[in-house]
Amino acid sequence: MVSTPIPTPGPYEPDPLMSAELNRGAYLAEALVHCGECHTRRTMTGAIDGAKWMAGTDDGPDGEIVPNITPDAATGIGEWDLDDIEFMLETGIRADADMVGSLMAEVVENGTSRLTASDRRAIALYLKSLAPIHNRVEAEDENTN
Repeated sequence: MVSTPIPTPGPYEPDPLMSAELNRGAYLAEALVHCGECHTRRTMTGAIDGAKWMAGTDDGPDGEIVPNITPDAATGIGEWDLDDIEFMLETGIRADADMVGSLMAEVVENGTSRLTASDRRAIALYLKSLAPIHNRVEAEDENTN
């Protein structure tokens, strides 16, 4: 499993314990696409909450709900396979056949859809390698966290 990244100044340093493809996925997701900026809740001071890395938030950009993209089977993308993730990154169509919305639609249209298939595969591998975090994100009146 990939550990929670701690932002550090300077160039991205590959993890010597991970494969080249997994390091590529981590680099793309963390340094290029910045998945954690939206898919990780913030602390009261506005910092990314490393304990909930990629586990979604009910208070994302513009106050919107942002889903959990850790491989938790109940609340994240644990039931998705690599092809599901890659397809969503290319087309914006989720594994449940719904479309991504809001800012993620822009990320797909202007970013991940333009990556190579191998880059989308590397991101998918990285996401599946994360520690699963049980974190159900829902509208405030439905919140069961």
